[in-house]
Order: sequence, then structure tokens, then C-alpha cells
Amino acid sequence: MNLYSNPLIEHSRRPQNFRKIEDASLSQTKCNSLCGDEVTIFVKLATSQHCGAWELTFLSDISFTGQSCSVATACASLMTEALVGLSCASAIRKAEHLKQVVQGLATDSSLGTRGLEDFAQIAEGLKGFPGRLSCSLLGVDAFLDCLEGVSNGG
Repeated sequence: MNLYSNPLIEHSRRPQNFRKIEDASLSQTKCNSLCGDEVTIFVKLATSQHCGAWELTFLSDISFTGQSCSVATACASLMTEALVGLSCASAIRKAEHLKQVVQGLATDSSLGTRGLEDFAQIAEGLKGFPGRLSCSLLGVDAFLDCLEGVSNGG
């Protein structure tokens, strides 16, 4: 098994959305006490009204900063690409599914769009390195904590 797949290398060298959102609606920092990695997730929420009948809260922007290993950086980068533009409810469901895939509790068959195939490829490589699972989930856990309690329309 190869831990350092192409998606991991690419996203660790050139992470997407690696920046602070100055006017973020929410942010959350998570630390990995085993290795000292730290990731902060920033989320900017917006609301759109559909046909005047109901409103949908969605992620208009998502980013991250921090000091972390290549696995944590790459997985946070891929996650931000996959979740931007989704409703809060859809983003939470997708993040929870990502977590299950990494933990081996689900397959990647329903991950679907926008770079999640790369996340699944990284998860496959992690199977031989169980000590790196917490690294891969640092950004996902920070995101899920960040959106805890947000009204999940849509």
C-alpha cells in the first residue's frame, strides 16, 4: 500500500483554500494531541430564498489554516473543495460519509462529485497506516464541530 498517492502529494504541496476567511460566520480549531497537528476550519454561511417559500443556508466559502502533516493538509484541502456551495445539511452528510470511508465503515461508491474520489484514494492508502487516520480526519472533525448546532435546511 502506498500512503503517498498522487492526490495526497498534490494537495499537501499546493493545498486548495488554505487561507483565513476574515468575515467567516464560523470557525473551529482542532488539534491532534498525538502529533501536534492543528487545523482551523473557516466557514462563511449564506442564505438563499427559493420561490419566496423557504430559505436554504449553504456554505458560500470554506477554508482552512494550520500547521499539519501532509495527510492532514491534503485531506482538509480536498474536503474544502468538495463542500463549498453545498447546503449545511448536505455538507454535514458528506463530511460524515468521508469520515466513515476513512474509518472503513462505508465505501466510496456514494461519495460522488468534486474530488472525493481523491479523498477515497487517500483513505485506501491509509489502510496500511492506522496511526495516520486521526491526521486524515482532523479537518473533517473540525468542520463537523464547526457546524454543530447550525440550522440544517436542505
